Formats: sequence, C-alpha cells, structure tokens
Amino acid sequence: EITSGEVTILGLVEGLGSHLTSTDEERRRQGVLLLVNVLKHLPANHLNENEVRVLTEFFCDRLKDRLTIIPVALMGLESISLMENVNETVPLEIMSALSMNITAQTLLQSSRLTYYAILKNLMFNKSDVLLRSSTDFVYAVISAMDSESDPRCLIYLFNFLPRLLSQFPLSHLAEEAFSVLECYFPIDFNPRDKSGITREDLAQGLQDCLVATPVFAPFIIPTVLEKLDSQLKVAHLDSLNLLIKGLEIWPVHDLKPHISDIWRSLNKLILPPTDNEVAELAVKTLVAIITKLIESNSACQELDQLLDDVSASTHGFLSDPSLSLFVPTTKILAAVSQVCERSCEYVVKTAMGQFLALLEQSSGRDITLSALNPILNASVKFNCWRNDSKKISKLLDQIPAKLIEVLSDTKAFSGGFSCLIEIASYISAEERQKIYDVILEVICNELTPSDSEMCAAYLRLIGSKYPEEIKNNLLAKLNFEGKTVDVKRNLDVFCWCCNILQLTSFSVDKILYYIMSTQSSTIAVNCLRELCTKADEKVLTIFGTECVVPKRLLTFTLQNDDDKLTEETVVSISKIIQDIVRTLNSSQQKVLLNDCLLQFMPTDSKNFPTLTNNQLFLLEGLLCPLRQDVSINMCENLVTSLIDSSINNESFTARESASIILASIINKYQSDNSYEMPINAVLKAVENGKKKEIILLLSWTAKSLIMRGHHQANLFLDKLISSLNQSKIQMEAAESFKLILVDHDSLSISNYCTIKLLYKQRVFYKLNDLISLLEKADSEHKVAILLAIAYILQNVPKSLVMSRLSEMIPIMVQCFDSDSSVVITAILEILASLLESGEQIFEQYIDTFIPRCLRCIQTSNNMIVRMQALNCIYYYGTFKEITILPHRDKVLSGLEKSLDDKKRLVRQKAVRARNRWYLVGGLPDR
Repeated sequence: EITSGEVTILGLVEGLGSHLTSTDEERRRQGVLLLVNVLKHLPANHLNENEVRVLTEFFCDRLKDRLTIIPVALMGLESISLMENVNETVPLEIMSALSMNITAQTLLQSSRLTYYAILKNLMFNKSDVLLRSSTDFVYAVISAMDSESDPRCLIYLFNFLPRLLSQFPLSHLAEEAFSVLECYFPIDFNPRDKSGITREDLAQGLQDCLVATPVFAPFIIPTVLEKLDSQLKVAHLDSLNLLIKGLEIWPVHDLKPHISDIWRSLNKLILPPTDNEVAELAVKTLVAIITKLIESNSACQELDQLLDDVSASTHGFLSDPSLSLFVPTTKILAAVSQVCERSCEYVVKTAMGQFLALLEQSSGRDITLSALNPILNASVKFNCWRNDSKKISKLLDQIPAKLIEVLSDTKAFSGGFSCLIEIASYISAEERQKIYDVILEVICNELTPSDSEMCAAYLRLIGSKYPEEIKNNLLAKLNFEGKTVDVKRNLDVFCWCCNILQLTSFSVDKILYYIMSTQSSTIAVNCLRELCTKADEKVLTIFGTECVVPKRLLTFTLQNDDDKLTEETVVSISKIIQDIVRTLNSSQQKVLLNDCLLQFMPTDSKNFPTLTNNQLFLLEGLLCPLRQDVSINMCENLVTSLIDSSINNESFTARESASIILASIINKYQSDNSYEMPINAVLKAVENGKKKEIILLLSWTAKSLIMRGHHQANLFLDKLISSLNQSKIQMEAAESFKLILVDHDSLSISNYCTIKLLYKQRVFYKLNDLISLLEKADSEHKVAILLAIAYILQNVPKSLVMSRLSEMIPIMVQCFDSDSSVVITAILEILASLLESGEQIFEQYIDTFIPRCLRCIQTSNNMIVRMQALNCIYYYGTFKEITILPHRDKVLSGLEKSLDDKKRLVRQKAVRARNRWYLVGGLPDR
C-alpha cells in the first residue's frame, strides 16, 4: 500500500503511535521492528527527503532507548543509510547519534555488523558530505572497531576500510588509526565455526588496509622489522607480503632510514633458510626493495649501500658448491641480477670471478652451472656483454671458452649447454666449431634424455642464423659406418635439425635415405616416429608438402614385399604418415591423396585390388586423418575392397585396420544422396559374411555411427546385442561394447571426426535391452551379457551410473558371482571408482559387497582382481564408522592371507587396506 501511494510512511508511523510510544518495552520493540521491516522492502528512492529526515530523527532517538530496542533502531538506520533522497544533514545526524549514544563493542555481534554496515553505506553513498567532516567520520569508524575480535565483523570491516583510508584524509589520526589495525598484525586465527572465513582471508584483508594509504609507512616498517625478529612463520610471511605490497605505494624517503635494518632481517631468513617458503618470499622482498630504489633518482647512494651489504653477506659462501649455504646464496645473486642493468652489472663484477674459479674445480660443477644460468640470462637481457666496463667485459669474455671446457664432464654436460644456450648470441665462430666437435664426440657415447634435449635446444637456437655452418661442420661429418647404436645416435642429430626450418628438408632427406636402407630402416623409422610425435606443426607441414614424406614412405613400403619389413615397422610408418597428414589443410591433403592412392592400384586396372596387410596399414595412416571436405576418388570401389579385407583377411590386425578405415569414411562421409552407400555396403556384408569375422566390422561401424549421431546407429547396436545370445560369437560381441566406448586415436577430433558430445549416453540407454536379455538368458550366455554391461558401466560418465544405481546393484552382484575374471575385474573397477567418490548408497549394500570382495581377495588367481578388491575394501574403510564398525574384525581377518601374497603390488594394497580398517573404532579423526 505504501509503494502504491495509498498510505504514506509517516501515516504508518502515526498509525503505530500506540506501539511506538508504549511504556511496555516488548510492545515498543515490536512496533519499531514492524516499521523497520516495512522500510527494508521499500525501493531506495521511494521516500522523499522530509520522510527520510523524520525517520532518521525517530531512529536516532530510539538509540537512547532500552538495550532491546537499540538493535532494531540500528536496523532502521541501516535502511535509512541506503535511501537515495537524503539531505546533507542526515549522515551527520546519524554519525552524531551513533557516537554519543552507542559503544559499538558493547553490542552483540549481529548488531555490531549492522553498526558497521551503517558506516559503510554512508561512506559509499554520501562520501561528499562526510569528507567535509572527514576527521569526525574517521574517528567514528576507528573508535567503533577498536578491540573488535569477531572474524565475521573483521572481514566485513577489512572489505571497506581500504577505501576509507585511501579516500579520507587521516591527518592527526593516522597513528591512532594504525594502532587500531596494528593490534591484529599478524593475524593469529584458527577457524572454529562454519563461517568459511580463513586466516588467509583475514590476513589479506588486513594487508589491504595497511597499504591503503602511504601515511602508514613510518609506522608499518618498524612494526614489520619487529615481527621479522620473531620465531613465528606466519609473522614472517605476513610481514614480507606486507613489505612487498607496501613498497608499491610508499615514498622512498620513508624507506631510506630502514634499508640496512630490513636487509639484516632478510639475511637472517635466507642465510641459512629457516623455511623455504619464507626464504623465497624474503628474496622477493629484496627484489622489491631494489626495484623501488631504482625507480627513484634520489636513492642511488642507498642502492649502492644495499648492493654492498648483499655482496658482503654472500661473498663468503661462494667458495665451495658443497657448502650448505651455496645454493641459497646464489639464489639471492640470481634474483638481484634479474632486477635491472645496474644490479646485474654489480653481480657480474663481484661474483662472476668466483663462478669462473669454481668451474675450474671438477667437483660440484653441475651445481655451479645451475647457479650461473640465471645470472647469464640477466647479463644478456640487460646487454652487459656490450658494457663499456673493462672489468665486466674481461669476465664475460672468459665464459664461453670455460663452458666449452666443462662439456667434457658428463655430470656438467646438460648444465654447460644450458648456459651456452643463454649466451648463444655472443659465442664466436671459432667457439661454435669447438661445440660442434664436442657434439660429434659425445654422440658416440650414450646421452641421457636431458643431454640430448640440451643439444637439440642449442642447435635449434643457433640454427636459424647458421644453418650452413651446422650442415657443413656437424651433419656432414656424421659417421654411419659403425654399430646399430651409433646409427641411432647419428639419426637423432638429424632429427634435432629437422626442427630448424632451414635444415628441415636436408635432414629429413637423410633420415628417409636410411629408412630406405634395409639394414637401418627399422632404426630410422623409429627415430622419425619419435620426431613426429614431438615436432611442431609447422615442421610436419613441411614434411607433407615440400618434402613429400608420406608419398616417399608409401612408395618405399609398397615396393617391398610384406616379408621384408616387419608388421611393427609398417605400422610405425603408418603412424608417421598420419601425424603428417593431419597437419595439412584441405587442398594440401587433396593433392597428396590423389598422388598416393594411385600407388595402391595396378597399372592395368582402375579398381582397387584385394588389399595386402601392408596396404591396409598404410591406408589407415593416409585416410583416417583426412578432413571432412576431402573426398576420396573411387570411394565406392575402395569401400568394397575394405569390406572384403575386414572379413576375409587372415590377420586380425589387418582386419582391424580395414574396419577402422571404413569407420573413418562412414563418420566423415558427406551428407548427400550417396551418404548411405558405405553404410548399406557394410549392412549387406554383415548379412552375408562369416559370423565371427563380421563382429569386428560391425563394432567399428557402430562406433562410427554412434559418434556421429546417425539414425542407423541403433540398428548396428541391436545386431551386436542379439549376437550376445550366439555361443560362437558372444564374447567377441561383448568386447565390442568396450571398443565402442573407449577412445581411439584414429577416430578422434584430432583426425577431424564428428564426435557428438553425449554419444556414450546412447549406448547407456541400451542397458534396458541388455537387462531384459540377461533375465531370459541361460547360464551359457550370461557371462557375455554381464561383460557387455560391465564395459558400459566402466566407460560411461559416473553420473549416468549413479542415475540408475539401484537397478545396477543386482547386476553387479551377478558379476561378482560370475566365473569370468574379466567380468569380475571390470565390475570391481567400477565399484572401486564409486566407493572412492564416497557414494553413500553403498552403505546399504555393505553386507553384500564386503564379503564378495574378501572372497575375491582370498580365492582369485588373478592379480588384478585381488588388487581391485583390496581397493574396494580400502575405500569402504573411509565410510561412516557407525556403518562399518560391525565389519571391522571380519575384514581384518579376511586381509591376513593377502599380507603374504606372492605379488608385491598386492601386498602393498593389502597393507594400505589393513591400516585403514585397523583405525576404525580408534581415533575420532581418521
């Protein structure tokens, strides 16, 4: 009625007069509360200035009332503070009434929050008025919060105090305001309720308040120095974080008198490091101080003194890498060198000589190089190598030669190359030649993966500038006449150089040359395969276009008889082709496809012949990564040949390749009039083919159609389900459900296949059909049906399983009672996953599953079954004690045998499960 204008707020006040002026305290409170509740539901702009003024006077007057009335009056003032039509006298009147009549800390926590909310709302909504009496308002806030201890109130205050402190002049109240905040620093708080407030929340809020205004700097720095001398880690962390944040706004003149004292405190935390986290933060603080001094033109003397102090503190610990303080010291120097040119030059002048001396020693070189690396990085970043100082130039000029010398030390090899990479642009031609000689020498020995990666990284870095130099001085000198292992190491060098775009073509030509050499083809193929899995897309695109690697590999493989190359080698070649083809764009793929498909056809025929095993493997690599807009010439003829191979080829691997290619074609086939052609061809073959051989083709076709969301997918799924009732093919049909749901590289998004977001749900919805089939099946066919169900539950999202868990429990029990270890393994894996997530529904079935898991542990001959059953027992041990306590003794007794299991992995699982159950009924907090 008030909102619509039928009644005014002042009319309501008049109507409540008997309640508002009643001598009965409770009746008076109820009247004020009713008025407050009405105000809360009114729009902020509904009341006019006069109405707001009258209500303000009323609520301010109520602050003089009884203690039961004051909280309600504060709620009324909170609503007033949110109103829009407020004249300039209202905020000052509210402030005055609060200060004169209320001591905030005598109120209950909820009322204190209301009090603070009033102050916050006035500050945000009427700051222009309050700024005229800023001192009074600041005093009102700090006196209200003085001695506040409730974390909920503190976090509320810390959220708006930064704005108050930065927006309102503190003048003579600065020290008093700081004193009110200082008593909380550092925050010492352990949450005891469920408010969700953490110590970190309070610490961050307090930090924001302390650094909200630069006028706190003279008070904060001495306080921080005092806290840094304490033994509390939390005091160290909060103090250092406060320093780092404060340095962003504090003027340099407030910092200058304390720099030496701050460094002494930091030095104690870093050397030796009392705590790694504290030490790292102390180093960051030192960096922040140097950065602050660099930004000021008036602090040069203080900066020099600080750098001298750092040098004096660290110099004595650089004499031996085995010293415990060597690494912490070098971390300081590395951090200082990374700040600016001036600090970097200082570190180079004072410490580089010691590093060079340490490199002369045979022990600890790897540690020295690791410490030297970031300093060299800084020296390049700040252009110290072109410095006018003779001392700096003399020191830096010695480094490349010294690093090349240490490459002869196998322990220092990676570290040496890592440093050479940092200064690569300052290495002379003569020094580079020495490095090539070192590489030629070390590849004759066994390189660790990190050593190989460092060599490769160095060559990639300099390769764009000196490709001919690498070709003539390194690649041309590689000797392939040694043992097989030497050939592998030499080929690795060419693989490194493939990533140098100027040398890509030259290097891959060499690798292909050795692939086509029958003696080293397998080694070369493996090297190229490894390269293609790691190479940049740009490199692979060059392989596919300029270097025509896929076509050359196809030609080589097809010209060799099936018995000259192993199946494993041909499959690797297929994977190489696939990695390359998928990086090409549509037009590039079309050109390559047209060139390559001709090689599969006899010269006197336009039809695809019966495909050999090698041809099928190669076609998988060529066709599966094609983009969807790349059409295949004579596709119908190819489909016919692939169907024939998928059914009649004697090799399972070859049949699977044929089925995968068909699945890829069907998944990407364009939606035109001929779209159904490959599907119909497969259906026809399925009707007429051999029963056992068609399951593989049927499975891959079903997978392809389901992923695409095709309307005929259900037809293929139904055929697979009906096959579960046929003795000769039932297990193959069951395995097909795993094949359909498990991801496969050839049918993937990276190969441009269409994959609907929820395609696995489509298979899940076939559970009803499988359950119906299970109910009618005899014992001979139940195993296959249970396995199919288990594979579905195992591979669909857990949320789907949970949606029908009550129906699945009886089937899971049947799986446990099966004689097939495959079925039991699958169902145990599902159960373990669900128990791990803490699904409480399994508490109801504890009498069902625990005995069965124990039976699997004690009687199964399959190691995986025993391990998964032990996982289930372990996760059951995390459930509520009241539920699992009755089973404790039975479980502990049942685990005894597995503690002596012949398999180590089983024993480990058994010990973990036993320890968990041993604590059941013991300590209250497990």
